[in-house]
Amino acid sequence: MATLSVRLDDKTHNAFLEFCDTVGLSASTAFNLFAKAVVREQKIPFEIKVDPFYSKENVSHILNAEKRMNEGKYVITDMNLCVASPEAEN
Repeated sequence: MATLSVRLDDKTHNAFLEFCDTVGLSASTAFNLFAKAVVREQKIPFEIKVDPFYSKENVSHILNAEKRMNEGKYVITDMNLCVASPEAEN
């Protein structure tokens, strides 16, 4: 039998051990279940995705909007709406 060593931050490690204890599994058994599901399904057994909010295009848009706001080219009219200020048109 092989041994695999995994590095986790302390918070994740403790939360994982607490979860395993709650469901009556050892950490080794829980990881074996995960590894066997990966091998059987030939994929990670849960969806891994990137939040589209953090896409390069959106972050660029947000940073540009922030720059324009700092330059006074946008006016915040309420917490949900920014509009171009009349002075920005000139």
